Amino acid sequence: MPAIRLREVPAPEAVAELLRVTPGDPVVVRRRIIELDGEPCELTETYDPVAIARGTPLAETKKIRGGAVTLLAELGHIGVHVREDVTARMPDGDERTALNLDPAEPVLRLNRVTLDAGDRPIQADMMVMPAHRQQLRYEIMSGDLVPGSKLPSTNQLKERFEASNATIQKALQLLKEEGLVIGRAGAAVTVREHRQRTMRPASYMAPAPPGEPYRWLTEATRHGAAAHSTLLKVAEVRPPADVSAALNLAADETALLRQQILTIDDEPVELVKSYYPLGIARGTAITGKRKIKGGTPSLLAELGYPPRLSVDRVSARVPTQEQFQALRLPSDLPVLRTLRVVHSDDDVPIEVTVMVKAGHLYEMRYEFTPE
Repeated sequence: MPAIRLREVPAPEAVAELLRVTPGDPVVVRRRIIELDGEPCELTETYDPVAIARGTPLAETKKIRGGAVTLLAELGHIGVHVREDVTARMPDGDERTALNLDPAEPVLRLNRVTLDAGDRPIQADMMVMPAHRQQLRYEIMSGDLVPGSKLPSTNQLKERFEASNATIQKALQLLKEEGLVIGRAGAAVTVREHRQRTMRPASYMAPAPPGEPYRWLTEATRHGAAAHSTLLKVAEVRPPADVSAALNLAADETALLRQQILTIDDEPVELVKSYYPLGIARGTAITGKRKIKGGTPSLLAELGYPPRLSVDRVSARVPTQEQFQALRLPSDLPVLRTLRVVHSDDDVPIEVTVMVKAGHLYEMRYEFTPE
């Protein structure tokens, strides 16, 4: 990677909109080119408000140990929410030169803004990538390369993308780390059978019939997967602010937490934290450090709190260290975070669940009719 170029510049209009500053206000920009085997594959400009960057390593030209996200957290600016916008367009002259592009070669531009817990923008990234160099990933994600199909040979990929053997091998390794393909030395690389799963929340929200397992497990098994849940923790805790608000708790009130990890085919797919009002949970199996047969929807119904309405808020976020490790995530990929509030009769909140899954491997499917 070439030396990082850093300077204080007037905020361009697009950056000003992301950082919520006035166009022309000073911002600190770090500009770098990411290379793969000597070939430029991404041009990135990272912008920080001067109020955050001045006097810190963000305003220095040397690399930041652990990355900017880690440094921002150390400075008290913890990124918890990411918004991204991707467009395809023709490059400008500077981008064409930096990325060594042909005159008619398009690029993908990804604009990303990172926000803290107060929804305040702390950093904006403008990333430009040659479109064809992302081609394999998009062919897999779109289904053009179907599950189980073999990727072209290394020689064929070298010819198709006019790249060296080392570049192709590094690209394939990235696809493996993202869970999109599988392969080993001396064998063909194939598209994973379950490269991206569709989650249908409505299919497992209702209580399970008596004697049957939790509907999430049943639904996954119905699609031919080996599903399993592992209970990690049961404790009285002070919930995050958004959970407390959803449960109508005072700032210093505690709730009952049940934390578990869900796996499919022995791979972690979702980290789940469910919170319950103590007035509902105490003295019931919800406080037990064992699985609940049929899941909590069935138990809540038995306790006189049948689930009537579920409200989901879904967002893409930077993973925490806990999420990164629990879900075995590849680096630099966001997670999907779902905050689900379950209401019973009279609109009483009885459960709030925070579900986190790898953003690149899952999609959410909702079915509804017009009101």
